[in-house]
Amino acid sequence: MGAIFIRRKSKLGPQILRYLDEKGNTNFDILVNELNKATGVPTEKIEFRIKKLASKGELLIIEGVVSRIIPSKSIMDQRFDEPYKFGPLTLGRRDNVITIESNLGKKNVAEIHRNARKNLPILKKDVDQKLKEIEALILKDFDPLDVVAYVTSKNLLVDPETYTESSFEGRQLCPEIVQNIVLKNDFKKYTGTNRDGIKKIYEQTNNLFLKLNSYLLVEALARDDLTLSEGEVYFDVINNFLLIRGDAYPQHYKEVALELFSKANDVLKSKGYTIEEYWSTVEEIDRQIRYNFNEPVKMLHLEHEKYREFFKKEVQKGTKPEEIVRRYRQHAASRIERLQPVLKKLSEIALKGSYEIEINDEINQKLLDSLSMRFGENRHWTNPLDKSDIAIRPIVGVNNKYYCFLTPHLKRNVIPIIESQLSQNDKDRVGYSDLKGNYFEAKAIQLLNKVLRGKAYSNLSYPKGNEIDGIIVLGNLVFLIEVKGKKRRVIAGVSDVLKLTKEDFKAHVAEAYDQTKRAFEYIQSKDEVEFKDKKGIVALTLRKAAISKLYQINVCLENFSKLALDINLVKSWAPDLIKGEEYPWIVSIYDLIIVSDLLEKERDAFITYLNERLMVAKSSSLVAIDEIDYLGYFLENGNLDRLKDLKPATFTLIHGFSEGIDRWYSYLRG
Repeated sequence: MGAIFIRRKSKLGPQILRYLDEKGNTNFDILVNELNKATGVPTEKIEFRIKKLASKGELLIIEGVVSRIIPSKSIMDQRFDEPYKFGPLTLGRRDNVITIESNLGKKNVAEIHRNARKNLPILKKDVDQKLKEIEALILKDFDPLDVVAYVTSKNLLVDPETYTESSFEGRQLCPEIVQNIVLKNDFKKYTGTNRDGIKKIYEQTNNLFLKLNSYLLVEALARDDLTLSEGEVYFDVINNFLLIRGDAYPQHYKEVALELFSKANDVLKSKGYTIEEYWSTVEEIDRQIRYNFNEPVKMLHLEHEKYREFFKKEVQKGTKPEEIVRRYRQHAASRIERLQPVLKKLSEIALKGSYEIEINDEINQKLLDSLSMRFGENRHWTNPLDKSDIAIRPIVGVNNKYYCFLTPHLKRNVIPIIESQLSQNDKDRVGYSDLKGNYFEAKAIQLLNKVLRGKAYSNLSYPKGNEIDGIIVLGNLVFLIEVKGKKRRVIAGVSDVLKLTKEDFKAHVAEAYDQTKRAFEYIQSKDEVEFKDKKGIVALTLRKAAISKLYQINVCLENFSKLALDINLVKSWAPDLIKGEEYPWIVSIYDLIIVSDLLEKERDAFITYLNERLMVAKSSSLVAIDEIDYLGYFLENGNLDRLKDLKPATFTLIHGFSEGIDRWYSYLRG
């Protein structure tokens, strides 16, 4: 990075603005230190001046990051494809890069908070009322299975070409809500069979979806007991719980599940299945549903083509139309007979028949029973933030039949589903805790070294009882790796969402960071250090003088979304979680699979990507909602720089850069 030369005698305010114009968004502490080194002005005076500029509306400080605020005219003058004013925000889009600037003043913000507190009870009442209306309507007029099927079909049927890691744009919540509603009551309470008006339920559910989104946003704004960063974390966690489904592609869920649970098949057999049978059952359910939607239409179309060809030939012979029809019926009688089941399936498209599971040799019925919920089992459920078992028991069982409306759950939740079926004795029998931990540690190191092709070391210890999962040495580069394979807890029914989130982040990420940080400091503390293997034998010796850069990589089982991507937000929200100036790369095992796959033969590119990701983490200069958006942006541009001709602004979001990666993995799935 080029140096910025600042004349010591010039006024401090313009120097701060000039620095931000050159560098873009900068961490508050880094900005203070850089200006102190360049000017010699005491840090406390620099801090005071930065905060003064923020109070005057020239700077914005969010999550410990300082941003330069440009007047709206300036941002509108930049070379955007679509400059647009949206209420208090000014937006500019260049391809898939969105720059957002707030035009709010202090009075506007205070007014927004007041209105949010005023409107929150009204919105809460609207959401509760809409849930009751939908339940009453289904009880009165409809077959509950048809309702869930129709809402599922309208929301979850996707084109494989547009499938993403977290597909459906939050719409999976709609069939989840309806399935939760119908399972509250005993099946005998449902007496309706109306299919003509079922669209009404879909429209009501869409209306509920919009009301719920409004409620969540307003609730975050209305809570005056939260700081700015607490409110942002709170909204992100709730939003992700309700709307985001999945942080991997189906084949990667399968890969991890087969590798992990193949080591525990003995205990799974006592439950009536193996992990291979689990996956063959899931894939057969998926195949049957796709068949029910696609094959009847194809077969009917094929028969129609045969009829047209038959009709054409008979017309050429001079046969009369009514005779042609009679002859066709005679000619195609056996085929038409065979088509009767197809016609029946066609009449059931988007209704319950499309989702009924037919028992065959590929289906493990004992597994189906363990994955099923019955009507009346969900009596406690009242709203989308309540606890529900449909995530781990997504199949509906009724009258010796099985229906699966939420097939994605069977893949995305495979680990918690199987873990929920294992008792503590089952887990102890196979040493599941160690088995799982060892698997994810080995998997993470293997994936990283697949790209780096360095010398890898596992399960190392060093003085004072310290340990680290792995170290990879590549010339003068050293990669410190710590892995946590725990599952995040569900926030449903939790009274203090932020407390739970903080505890989980600490257990899954912060503790991993503390371990790599201790190893980092140990290496920096002496000219030469030693790491020992499990047998106590020195396996690795590192000389400080031979190391040009140390990287900290923390791998977790699940994606922590914004908290993993925006470390400055974590530092602002809970400063005790991530301490120090060195930033780690926090990545889920599933995202690491993708990164290692796409950059397998591009070691230099991976190192460049890692450097740029850490740079973006420090500066918050480029914001993404997913690691794979960062990767896609990097693959397209060769770096993670902002577009060169965009001036610094409050917020620069990249979106949609994972689409090419989504299509590639869709192609690999066939």
